[in-house]
Amino acid sequence: MKSNGLELLGMVPLISELYIPEVALFGLFRFIRFTRLLRLLRVIGLFKKSQRIFTEFFKKTHMDYAIAIFILILVASAFSLFFIEINTNSGINSLDDAFWYVIVTITTVGYGDISPQTEIGRIIGIVTIFTGVGFMSLLTASLATFFVNRFKQKEDMSIEEKIDNLEEQMNKKFDDMQSEIISLKEEGTVKNLGVFEICILINKFF
Repeated sequence: MKSNGLELLGMVPLISELYIPEVALFGLFRFIRFTRLLRLLRVIGLFKKSQRIFTEFFKKTHMDYAIAIFILILVASAFSLFFIEINTNSGINSLDDAFWYVIVTITTVGYGDISPQTEIGRIIGIVTIFTGVGFMSLLTASLATFFVNRFKQKEDMSIEEKIDNLEEQMNKKFDDMQSEIISLKEEGTVKNLGVFEICILINKFF
């Protein structure tokens, strides 16, 4: 509900004009229409945040190299299959057919409408299958590791901040207690304090 507040506000003029046409004359509702533009700013903000996350992901996992190798194998397999199977496979009549087979195979979908007829073509098919399985496994593992480490890092930072705040509070209490003791010394009453008064003094700060 909080995230859709701008959308709800932007719908007010439309609903009002449908059921109460007279309110269309008020400039207020025309102004509210401009709140729809704020949604664009929110989308841009989300895009920038996503861009930072993607940049951090590729920087830490080096998946950009894996994606480049994946695309290279896909393209090389499609071209190789096309030139090898073009004269022997009725299902591959163009480069588009070769790319279709490689994409379907490398994503492990396997429709079965096209299948290689030569031994080299079958080897290319096996390579694309293992490439697809290996890439998806690597991508899944990298994403899981990245987000787990990111969550753990935020959690560690939160714990560290709590420890720092607690340490700061303890230091402040010790300083206040020391100031109180110095004040009592100056007044000459510290020697007259009994056990009960000392306990009250300590409890005052802790």
